[in-house]
Amino acid sequence: MTSALNPKYSFDSFVVGAANRLAVTAGRTVAESPGAAYNPLFIYSGSGLGKTHLLMAVGHAAKKAAPKLNIEYLTLDEYVEAFHASVAAGQGDAFRRRFQNVDVLLVDDVQFLTNRKEMQSELLRLTEALQAAGRQIVLTSDRPPPDIADLDERLISRLSGGLVVDMGTPDYETRVAILRRKAEERGARFEPGVLETVAQAEVGNVRELMGALNRLVAFQAVNDTSINAETVKQILGLVGEEGGAAPPGDGRTRAAAKGGKAGGGGTGGGDEFGEFLADVTVTVGKAVEAWRARVGEAVLRWEGEGYRTHRLEALLQRDAPAAVDKAIAAFAEDVERLKALE
Repeated sequence: MTSALNPKYSFDSFVVGAANRLAVTAGRTVAESPGAAYNPLFIYSGSGLGKTHLLMAVGHAAKKAAPKLNIEYLTLDEYVEAFHASVAAGQGDAFRRRFQNVDVLLVDDVQFLTNRKEMQSELLRLTEALQAAGRQIVLTSDRPPPDIADLDERLISRLSGGLVVDMGTPDYETRVAILRRKAEERGARFEPGVLETVAQAEVGNVRELMGALNRLVAFQAVNDTSINAETVKQILGLVGEEGGAAPPGDGRTRAAAKGGKAGGGGTGGGDEFGEFLADVTVTVGKAVEAWRARVGEAVLRWEGEGYRTHRLEALLQRDAPAAVDKAIAAFAEDVERLKALE
């Protein structure tokens, strides 16, 4: 029922800037002293700005400070599903007792409380019980409590009674810091000025920034050459008709990508990854052999999911390796076996 905390989402890996410093400071405070300040702590921001990362970081830090604490993380949808399943099984009271005994409760995406009157009442009772017992609750949303449609006034008051803090779009300095951190984590090296050029583009969130970085990593992988700031502008479509900067992934870039084949499916991250693969194909397809493009796509796909891809990267060091598709398929099968063991 409760999702595990992602080990990568800690305070150490969170890049702090002017737009999120207050939220991070509040998160650290409640992790160090659960229930003593900012209870509940309500964090809101647009999509892709690090709410879930920060929420899980609070959980990791609280557990590290007091290993015996009972910490639960789950999304609002998971909470709703678990509640309905418990009620259907005649275990509604047991469900309520379970969560009332949690020391630190982390609930993600509470904007989905809209039009869920029953769950609003449940969350209101739970919040009151946790506060009365001195236990901490931290919630995230894409908007502040008063802006969540059809939310009970009593719940709005309760959720707003601790600290409501927002996280904004990262500024230039923060974007540079994020790019450097992520490039270092990926083991990717770029010439001076490359990451700064990417950071100059106005992006809506960190996911778009990571999409731009992915394109650069892929270009270097399949072209086996380093790139400079001018090349970056061409790859990401940062120069418009008037010579101004256009954000990566805007209309001009996507128009060029329509002829490419998008990888992945679904919504959200899948569409983003598909657009990224299409951009890579259009940009470098004429400059590299087809097999290098396929290997490059595979490297980016699996590396992006956290798997080591040295075996595939070794193929790029050869002039014309045999059975490339077979090697990629074998790697994919090994990944699936690893997933089954996780």
